[in-house]
Amino acid sequence: MVGPGGLLSASKIKTLRCQSAVSGHIGAKGLSGRVSNLPCGELTLAIHSGDRDGVASAQHTAEIVSWPDPIHRLCTFAAGVALLAGAPAHAADLGRPPPYRPPPPVVVPVPIFSWTGCYIGGHIGGGLASKTVSASEIAPGISFTGHTIGFLGGGQVGCNYQFAPNWVIGIEGDGSAADIKGEATTTVLDVTGTARAKTDWLASVTGRLGWAAGPWLIYAKGGAAWAGDKYSADIPSLDEHIQASETRTGWTVGGGVEWAFWNNWSAKLEYDFYDFGTRSVAFTGTIRGVPEVVPGIDIKQTVNAVKFGINYRFDWGKGKAPVVARY
Repeated sequence: MVGPGGLLSASKIKTLRCQSAVSGHIGAKGLSGRVSNLPCGELTLAIHSGDRDGVASAQHTAEIVSWPDPIHRLCTFAAGVALLAGAPAHAADLGRPPPYRPPPPVVVPVPIFSWTGCYIGGHIGGGLASKTVSASEIAPGISFTGHTIGFLGGGQVGCNYQFAPNWVIGIEGDGSAADIKGEATTTVLDVTGTARAKTDWLASVTGRLGWAAGPWLIYAKGGAAWAGDKYSADIPSLDEHIQASETRTGWTVGGGVEWAFWNNWSAKLEYDFYDFGTRSVAFTGTIRGVPEVVPGIDIKQTVNAVKFGINYRFDWGKGKAPVVARY
């Protein structure tokens, strides 16, 4: 059988034997037609409906198998027209594809950065110290202030814990070798002398409290501090040389900003203020070759330090970082 689209196979063939005043139905896979009051004779209609992979395609052809007379031709033509007229709508309904729905977006888990964990690192920087010296037993009411300056460098170790969710608390130990030194020449009671001071090291144990914004951390710190100092003085007119050394205890406060720039590495810039109060120091030495002890030299000391440091953060106690979905 040949239709508009080429040679087709009939899916249904119904043969209607007609007699006068007899009506019948012709159907093929959802297609139907009705022929009434056909004259006697026999006709065969072939109705084609294809359905492939859920996609409807309907091509329909009516073929007259026997042509007894013009009346049969007319009847056949009428029946074919009735069947074919309703075919396209039915076939389209049967084979209409479902609407296209795009796949859901891919969810990629992205870890949220956390400052929780312990770290170790190093730093370099500089310090500026102020020292006020007085000797109430030797020269009542007289004092002078000198400044020392120099480099420092050392290391730090500590641990942080992030909570709530942007606050960070922690504890840190810090130690620096220092070369903060200076000298001053002054005249007291017509006696001229030169005094020297040097800070050999600084150390502290502090608590830290900070606010984190992703890989950035702004923090303040405070705690106990220690310093190792050396002093000396020379009075040429008396052929006198005296010296002293001490470990001072005080307190420190400071703050800084830290940036986690790559994997477990972070960099920080920090300012620290150290206050070691006033201590009475006894000097020992010689005057004109004779040993002597000079007690009651009061020294007040403060230190300002700026440090740049690098830390390596371990994952100890960190656990799994929370994740956020990224689309």
